[in-house]
Amino acid sequence: MNRFFMSARQATVATYLNRVLMLHPYTVWKVSAEELALYLVAEATSLRLGPRFSKTRVGRIRAVRLQYQEMVACARVLPHGDALVARWEKRLAAFNVQFPQAAA
Repeated sequence: MNRFFMSARQATVATYLNRVLMLHPYTVWKVSAEELALYLVAEATSLRLGPRFSKTRVGRIRAVRLQYQEMVACARVLPHGDALVARWEKRLAAFNVQFPQAAA
């Protein structure tokens, strides 16, 4: 197994230049299909925003906030997504408290 997967802290890593999306195997094995779909939505949002949001700290904060918002919106349309909506809304609220400039 690639050493990246043994030391990676993120569930997903996307590279803009190579157009590669890497999924941490433990994430794939341990989460439900619905939650895995939410992680894919978050990475799609990140890639849609492009690298310009990763150049500054405020840009990264706004990008992560938008990812959480997209994950909540996607969880709302899932058939049994009530628990996921609650979990990701809680995480979004905690993120907004930690980074108040992202709530603007």
